[in-house]
Amino acid sequence: MQICQLTACNCRDCCINHEMEFAMKLTKALMPAAIACALFSGNTLAVDLVPPAYSDNTVTFLGQVTDQTCVMTINGQEIKPVVLLPTVPRSDFSSKGDTTGETEFVVAVSGCTISEPSGTRADGDGVNDILYSGDAISTVFVAHEIADTNLLNVITPDAGGAKNVHIDILTPEAKGKSTIDFSKRYHGDGDLVLDAQGNASAVYTAQYIAHEAFDELSSGYVRASMQYALSYD
Repeated sequence: MQICQLTACNCRDCCINHEMEFAMKLTKALMPAAIACALFSGNTLAVDLVPPAYSDNTVTFLGQVTDQTCVMTINGQEIKPVVLLPTVPRSDFSSKGDTTGETEFVVAVSGCTISEPSGTRADGDGVNDILYSGDAISTVFVAHEIADTNLLNVITPDAGGAKNVHIDILTPEAKGKSTIDFSKRYHGDGDLVLDAQGNASAVYTAQYIAHEAFDELSSGYVRASMQYALSYD
């Protein structure tokens, strides 16, 4: 099983130079993410992550088999990409819900097999094994841990984390640039439109969001993560 992470941090030293320093502190916080309740086969996912009828102690393994050859990247990185947000002053926040530090990141696919306009559109199970230029496939995001509907800052205040500051992800401009609700699986609804070479991209945005008023915030590091995948349906 390959688990790909998108990580948002508020300084380069935190993400790169201090990774080992925080590793032990984050082990307990990240353990639920490490024991992931999904199996991403070929970075594709096209069904509900956790069927609601199952009990809370059920581990669900999901995947998809396809003849497609699409490769998915975040900012050009296929494995464990990192999106660096700028270091911002705490004074940028005044009220609960305030945001700052907008940082764009590019979700892209390449190498998809593009067919001539003929043949069968699907193989009968809802998965489009045959893709044409102009077809749309979709980004899928699933949060590791959440704060309300945002991505949780897993670095606690006593470990040097920014108190009550988390990560907000916005959809692409073509989808209204609206906040993604991570209390459920996000499906991009055709955000990736393929060209004749089998490539496509969509620009998402990450930003800090305050979950309390200014007096309830503190300075510190921010780190949040989510899994990403492709859906061909």
